Amino acid sequence: MAMGGRAPGAKLTLRIGSRRYPIVNQAAGTCLIQAPEDAPLRGVADIYEGDRHVARCLILLSESHGDHMRLSYKWRTPVQSVPPLDFAL
Repeated sequence: MAMGGRAPGAKLTLRIGSRRYPIVNQAAGTCLIQAPEDAPLRGVADIYEGDRHVARCLILLSESHGDHMRLSYKWRTPVQSVPPLDFAL
């Protein structure tokens, strides 16, 4: 595994609806993606590592940085394959 638990060569992407944006860099509460300046980047989005859904986030703010956008999250929650321990049926 590569640094941060990612498999070598795995690409992170941000998905909003049918649109996909490559994630260039992540930091606490933010990420830098490759996207056009006019991309609609607010609201709920999903983060994928290849085809694997790894997180869901709420984007509050996006700032243009040339051909990249810096996004700020209100929350980012990892996707789990099992329900939480306090989940009741």
